[in-house]
Amino acid sequence: MTFSMSMTVKGKVGTKSVQARAEMLRALADVSEHIRVKAATYPPSTGGGYRRTGELGRSIRVRTRRLNQYAVSATVGTDLDRAVYTEGGTGIYGPRGVPITPVSATVLRWNSTNRGFGRRGVAAAAGILRRGGASRSVHSGVVFAYSSRGQRGWHFMQKAFNSPETASYFRTRLAQVVAVLAAA
Repeated sequence: MTFSMSMTVKGKVGTKSVQARAEMLRALADVSEHIRVKAATYPPSTGGGYRRTGELGRSIRVRTRRLNQYAVSATVGTDLDRAVYTEGGTGIYGPRGVPITPVSATVLRWNSTNRGFGRRGVAAAAGILRRGGASRSVHSGVVFAYSSRGQRGWHFMQKAFNSPETASYFRTRLAQVVAVLAAA
């Protein structure tokens, strides 16, 4: 599964179409790289049971291509299966807007490092860990729940595409393309 967002630049560019296409492709690649870097900074670490590893940010790629003599296209996205859930959310926060419930079992089960397991969850394996004579409290364990509300989406790609910095960079890069074409 691929999660991506794309943009296309179209327009007739006159007699210098080879130079114009090359310049448009470079500009679109620059803007796409800007978006890729910005998207890789989302989502922020929110504490709780979430631990940011950077895997999602490292998996974001840019693909540019010429569609025809008048249009170039760029796609910014990732092949990670979980990216679509991180972007849009799950459960009541997802596209269907319903809680997550078990399909073939009585309860849901997941590992958690969160201190508070919530009203619906039961920490079955939290307790004391003994190692080398020392003991310490462990706040990780297995959680059982009848349902889960899910997680809110972080909309990291949408934020990267729609940020004021991206719009400003795009306008600046577009002005540079126009200047190059006018000088030629």
